[in-house]
Amino acid sequence: MTRILKELKHPLYGKISYFIIPTESGNDFQVIGYPDVKDASLRIPGYIITKEGELIIIPESLYHADYFSNFIRLYTDGKDNNMYDTNTGALNIANKGFLVYVGLRNNDIYNGEISGNILFYLPPELTKKQLKVYEKLMTNNDELKHFFDSNKMEAHFIDCGGELVDKIPLSSDEINEKQNRPSR
Repeated sequence: MTRILKELKHPLYGKISYFIIPTESGNDFQVIGYPDVKDASLRIPGYIITKEGELIIIPESLYHADYFSNFIRLYTDGKDNNMYDTNTGALNIANKGFLVYVGLRNNDIYNGEISGNILFYLPPELTKKQLKVYEKLMTNNDELKHFFDSNKMEAHFIDCGGELVDKIPLSSDEINEKQNRPSR
């Protein structure tokens, strides 16, 4: 269960929480975001999604590369102080078991200057909770449907080796079916 330290109303992100996740070595690491997907939206510039389905917000005011580099430094308890570009940082975080969403900034939406896509960097193995977060994000964002359609935007997936994957991750139901099927 998520250890929430404080909840507050943010002008851009709505109801958010300060909560604790463990670092690689098990120390407490305070982050800001949503302990569950119910308050989350694709309108956030990005998320780092834990194995437990918690969503850590990548703030509007920071570049993804800077945020990822700082997150890695803190998550590794200072063992990794490298400065990463967005892609390398996201891959590094995904390889640590997180699902990483690189999305849209408010300026992208209001200026209508998007020509790219949103990206999900996949960990070596998605947990059922990460899959549920992904499914909820993609199905509960009707306010962006017109924007996505008019800008011909799509969600793309990058595996933890850096390769573009053309398929959507298995749904939670498909994972259950796959696990319950006898091996051949």
